[in-house]
Amino acid sequence: LRRIATRTFKLAHADAEEVAAKFNDTWSGDFGIGVKLIKIARAFPEANAVMVTAPGVILDSCERVIREIDVEPMQVYIEARFVELSSTALHKLGIDWSMLEGMKGSASFGGGVNFHDIGKGVQEYTRTTTDSAGTTSYKLTGGTTAGGNGTYIGGDDGTISHFNGTLNFSEMYLVLSALERENDTRIFSNPRIIVASGKKATVDMTTKYPNVTVAAKRTSNSNSDSLDLDMKMAEIPGEDKFMFAKEAFFSWGIELEVTPRVGTNGIINVSIVPTISSRTDWVTAGANDTNNKTTDNNAGSYSAKYPVIDVQRLVTDFSMRDGSTAVIGGLSKTTEEQMDSGIPYLRDIPWIGDKLFGGKSRQKVQKEILVFVTVGFAEPTGLKSDVGLPKNAVLGREYTQGFRKEPGDRRSGTAGVTSLDLRSIEKQAADPAWTNRAENTEFRFPMPFTKRK
Repeated sequence: LRRIATRTFKLAHADAEEVAAKFNDTWSGDFGIGVKLIKIARAFPEANAVMVTAPGVILDSCERVIREIDVEPMQVYIEARFVELSSTALHKLGIDWSMLEGMKGSASFGGGVNFHDIGKGVQEYTRTTTDSAGTTSYKLTGGTTAGGNGTYIGGDDGTISHFNGTLNFSEMYLVLSALERENDTRIFSNPRIIVASGKKATVDMTTKYPNVTVAAKRTSNSNSDSLDLDMKMAEIPGEDKFMFAKEAFFSWGIELEVTPRVGTNGIINVSIVPTISSRTDWVTAGANDTNNKTTDNNAGSYSAKYPVIDVQRLVTDFSMRDGSTAVIGGLSKTTEEQMDSGIPYLRDIPWIGDKLFGGKSRQKVQKEILVFVTVGFAEPTGLKSDVGLPKNAVLGREYTQGFRKEPGDRRSGTAGVTSLDLRSIEKQAADPAWTNRAENTEFRFPMPFTKRK
């Protein structure tokens, strides 16, 4: 008979329950002892440890596996910018996503940012500079640039070539700066999160509407007439997991699911699912007549309201280097808007007002949503306090960098932190400790809190 032993493995990074499940799936049997062991491992989540009972050769194999997998996981930061552009902005910036197919290359720039001949494509651009030695001409040739088809981004120095749909860190902000300058663009969401390699991160900024079912039962007799309502939340039926099936809430808004995996070569493989949805209408199911009675014990179904949700979703996988940005496009939508015009009051005259003094027009507006996804490494030992803040989180950085203090912050030696002192201003000013503290803190007291010598 093989000798059976028990050994406990304490884990530093791996999850004990996941490791125990893998061991139980990999090793099971009687091991020559006449008794079949269905589960050789048991997890202790509180201590993050795994206890294994098996022959010595199996225990040695478990130890080798733990040495390989119980390592500090790589962490990745993910920032996503959702940008909405109208057809006017698309034309101005010359974004043509069909031009991105099959193109490769990169773009590098120095100096300022200029946009020339937008919408026509730049094949050749000549720049002339004059210095003390005379006049020197520089020529840049190539295809489309980082801003899309027909947008040139340059400065004092620059090289230009084809673009394959990814940007590095500096190029992304050049393009975003161009988008922010347009009146027809809107950056409506900018989440940033940190997640371990192989784990799914979810950003959910949605409105939830409960799926409520209503059942009614009416009881009538010669003396009374009562109605009993039974309202409860229920799972949404269906098999399509993308349409809220098996959930108890309808939701609309912005959702982002990202699963990064870091390869041994330093490439970050990303599975990303951005979803943008909005409620467009309501529908009512059932009967609104509360006096409706049926012959089946006077029971009836009563109306419930459900949202009509417009969903735009992309499911994609791609590989990126540290600090690079992927641009995801194609989430376009065309809406028709009706505009009323005319002379006030006169156009409201019955029968003839709208014909003689007013008018109506319809305009189709096309909008496209771009998603800029930036990924990079976030080393656990060197994380900065603002690593989870996106670029435009100005107020958040004031807190992390010490310019603002949280309410109730009583740490000593921090400038600008107001503590509760019930003494009068005169007594506070006469206190040497108060005077020294006020002089040492570079803080200017607003009136009436004036510092007295």
